[in-house]
Amino acid sequence: MIWDDKMPAEKKPSVSAFDELILSPGVSINHPMAKEAAKLGIKVSGELELAYENCSSRFVAITGTNGKTTTTTLVGEICKAYFDDVRVVGNIGTPVSAELGGTDENTVMVTEVSSFQLETASEFKPVVSALLNITPDHLDRHGTFECYADTKAKIAANQTAEDYFIYNLEDELCVKYAKVLDEKENGPKTIPFSSKKNLPFEIKEIQIPGDHNMQNALAAAAICECLGIPRDIILKIIAEFKGVEHRMEFVREIAGVRYINDSKGTNPDSTIKAVEATNTPILIIAGGYEKNSDFSELITMMKSKVK
Repeated sequence: MIWDDKMPAEKKPSVSAFDELILSPGVSINHPMAKEAAKLGIKVSGELELAYENCSSRFVAITGTNGKTTTTTLVGEICKAYFDDVRVVGNIGTPVSAELGGTDENTVMVTEVSSFQLETASEFKPVVSALLNITPDHLDRHGTFECYADTKAKIAANQTAEDYFIYNLEDELCVKYAKVLDEKENGPKTIPFSSKKNLPFEIKEIQIPGDHNMQNALAAAAICECLGIPRDIILKIIAEFKGVEHRMEFVREIAGVRYINDSKGTNPDSTIKAVEATNTPILIIAGGYEKNSDFSELITMMKSKVK
């Protein structure tokens, strides 16, 4: 049975007619229908949870405010160079449930996970999870930064001692959540990555610019080492990787002007990192819904670098 808010009122089924609500990630757990279901004791779930319940594969789950798509894509490329069956799924574009066909316990599901998906995750348990960074975003959905951050941290909530949690040593909130897991009985092994300390190991050859992309590469390296992939394969694929579409993507050069598509930069922090990674005079075309974000830091740093 399907519910759509655009249905005429007379055609909408009663909430009580459902055994379980599986929300699209774009639908908040605070939707009136979801709230009513919770009051009636009806399970409220999401597509990620549904897919996980019906899949025996190994899940790698990657979240963070920024860098998810780049890191997920890179992990997918490294895994494809080593494993026979790899699916790159989730918030990156292909729903997990769309790729369940033909999977088994040897399949690796490299999954980009958003805070919207984590809202409804209850049993989801990846063998390797990664928290890349946490900066304010989607406050229009989550209400407070604390709620948003706690939702991101749910990615490791069900992991146990045989699992791995990869975290950013240079992000205070990531470190905080790693410490909580360290103190948890039977919690996952916590593995840091850091561009300042070259963790988990030094990467010398990389094509994608900016310190934030070095962090993404180091996170990918840590994830793939936990999966048992040899270091030489990891370094080879990182050296060959040219980035993802719409993220600092070179379009063309006309009359000496380079045009860069960074349309996946959908919050102030990601735009700051893009500007910091650019060493030439910049003109920015920007717009979109502001999501209750604070633009003060972005505006301040743009004054020194953006024409």
